[in-house]
Amino acid sequence: MQKTIKGYPLLVGYLGIFIAFTGILMCIPLLMLFAYPNEASDWWKFAVPGVCAFIFGFLLTLILRGKKVERMQRFEDALFIVFMWAITIWIAAVPFMLNGADVTRSVFEVTAGISTTGVSTFVAENMSHMFLFYRSVLMFFGGIGLVLVITSTISDRYGMRLYQAEGHNDKLMSNLAKSARLILSIYAGYILVGTVSFILLGMDWFEALNHSISAVATGGFSPKNGSIGAYRSLVSQTSAIGIEITAMILMLLGATSFAIHAFLFRGEIKKLLKHNEFHLFIIVFVVSLVLVALNLNTIGGETLEFSFRDSAFTLISAITTTGLQVIPSVKALPSLTFVVIIILMIIGGQLGSTAGAIKQGRISLALKSSYWYIRDKMSHSRTVRTNFIARYGTYDVVTDVEIRHNYAFIFMYGLILLIGAFIFMGFGNTFDDSLFEIASLLGSTGYSTGIIHANAPLAVLWTGIVAMFVGRLEFTVVVIAAVKILSDIRHKEII
Repeated sequence: MQKTIKGYPLLVGYLGIFIAFTGILMCIPLLMLFAYPNEASDWWKFAVPGVCAFIFGFLLTLILRGKKVERMQRFEDALFIVFMWAITIWIAAVPFMLNGADVTRSVFEVTAGISTTGVSTFVAENMSHMFLFYRSVLMFFGGIGLVLVITSTISDRYGMRLYQAEGHNDKLMSNLAKSARLILSIYAGYILVGTVSFILLGMDWFEALNHSISAVATGGFSPKNGSIGAYRSLVSQTSAIGIEITAMILMLLGATSFAIHAFLFRGEIKKLLKHNEFHLFIIVFVVSLVLVALNLNTIGGETLEFSFRDSAFTLISAITTTGLQVIPSVKALPSLTFVVIIILMIIGGQLGSTAGAIKQGRISLALKSSYWYIRDKMSHSRTVRTNFIARYGTYDVVTDVEIRHNYAFIFMYGLILLIGAFIFMGFGNTFDDSLFEIASLLGSTGYSTGIIHANAPLAVLWTGIVAMFVGRLEFTVVVIAAVKILSDIRHKEII
C-alpha cells in the first residue's frame, strides 16, 4: 500500500524544491564571467553555495518520492510560503557573506532584492558585475513570485493555493503552469525591449540589462550610485530624456496587473479602461503631478520644464514602488512634495503586479465603500442596493465581507507603518523622515532619507528587513503562519 505524506513532512519535501531552485538561482550570475573574465576570483562565492543548496534541496525532495501527497491542511499554505521566502533569503545571502559582508547586511541586501525594494547598504559602483547582476536576478524572480516561477515548470495540484497565499489574486489561464509561462514570457519580452532601448539611448549593455530588470520588477537597484539621474551627465539631453521615458514605461508595465498584460496582448483595451485601479491611478497621478510640479517650480527653484520632468519620473517611481531616481536626495525636496511621495508609496501599484504597498485596488475599494456607506445612510431605511465595482472590464458584486477584509488590511498596514516609524524615531530620527523610510520599506519602494545606511544600528536594519519581508508577503500571511506555528506547538503537532 502506498504511503501518504502530509503535515510538516510534506512542507519539508516541498521546501526542498525551492531550496534546489535557490541553488540554481545563485549560479546564474556566473554567466557574467563570459563578459567579465577578470572577475573569475569570485566564481566560488556563487558556485559553491549554489551547488550545496541544490544538492541539499534535492535530498529533501526525496521525502516525497513514492508517496501519495495529501492535501495541505488549513493554514499550511501560509506557513509554507513564509518558510519558503525566509529560507530562500538566508540561503541567497551566503554569496554576500562569502564576499566579506556581515550577516545583517547580507540578509538586508537579499531581502531588498527579492522583495523588490531596492534599497542598499552597499556602494553600487564598488560591486563586481556578478554581484550587481545577482541583485537583479533576485529582483526579477522575487517580483514575479517564487511560486509562479516554480509552477512554470512544475505543475502542483495545490499550486493555486500557494500562488494566492503569496499575494496574487489573478490567474490568466485555467492551468497555473500555463499562466506562469505566459507571465514569464511577457516580462522577459519587456526586459528585452527595455534593454535594447536603453542601449540605443547610450547605456552600456550591462547597465541597460540591469536597469531594465529593475524597472520591470519595480525593484530600484541600479549599477549607478546616481541611479537613472546619473545619465543626465553621461549622455546627451535628448538621450537622457529618452532613458527616463523608457524607464517610466517599464515601471508602469511592472506595476500593472498580470491579467491586464494578457488583455492588452489580446487587444482587449476596453478591459483596461474599464478597471477601477486604472481610474484611480489616472486621478491620483494627474493631481499629484500638478501639485508637485508647481511645488518644485515655486519652492524648489526648478524651471517649469524640469519640475514637470522630475515630478513625472519621481511620482511614477513612487506609486509603482520602484525607487529609481533622477533627483539626488529626497531630503532636499519641499515639504509638500515629500508628503505626496509618502502617500504614493503607501498606495502602490495594482493588485497582481510586481509592485508593493497597499495596492490601488484596495484603496479604490475603500473609497467606493466609504461612498456607499454615506449614500446608504442618506437613503430610505428600506432601500436595498447591490454594490458593484469595475474589474477587468466587468462589474463585480462587492460583498460586505470583502469590504470588512479590505478595511482590516488597510488598518493593519497603517498600524505597522506607525510602529515602524516609532522604532526609527527611537534612534533619533524625525517623524517625517521615519514615516517616509518605513513607508518606502514596507511598500517595497527603496527611496531613503538616509536612515538606512551601511553603519546604521542593527535594530534599524533588522526593522527594515522585517518591514520588507512582511510588506512583500502582505503581512496577513505572516500573521496566519505565526498563529499556526504557535497553535501546533501548543497542541504538540510539530513532529
